[in-house]
Amino acid sequence: MLISGFVVNGRGIATKRTSHSIEKLSQITSKKIIPGSLNFVSTFPVFLDRQKSFYKDERGFFWKGKLQGLDIIIHRWSFCPLHVFEIYADTHLRTALKIDINKKISLEIDDYNVDFNRHSKKMLLSWFLLWKFREKYYYSDMYFSMIGRLGLSKKFWRAHQY
Repeated sequence: MLISGFVVNGRGIATKRTSHSIEKLSQITSKKIIPGSLNFVSTFPVFLDRQKSFYKDERGFFWKGKLQGLDIIIHRWSFCPLHVFEIYADTHLRTALKIDINKKISLEIDDYNVDFNRHSKKMLLSWFLLWKFREKYYYSDMYFSMIGRLGLSKKFWRAHQY
């Protein structure tokens, strides 16, 4: 599956929060995974099947994918919005691929990892009402003041990874 979206600025917390995961992923893949993540938001919700992740820990689930031909690791956590992807690799992706903020790119993930059964009409409608044209808000302070603190995305909408 090809997933189109944009690279956005993060909040600078991935390096601290995922240091243990990065070490473990480096062991599993036999590659030195770079700390920090590339923050990617798609323009459409994608529910990843956590049963098919190749690794999971207390921070979330991890799937393999590709970004412009390079091997990547896609990270999601419980209650992660369905259009948000944190991407890890053994190279600094922004430098290697000359990716700027807000640049439109596509990542690739095997259809096997996508749970198409979870893409119900209700879930899609919920996602569109909550996120369409606001996809980049997740990484902004606006998200936390408007949506995050109210818990709307996880309590009422089910438009998140679970």
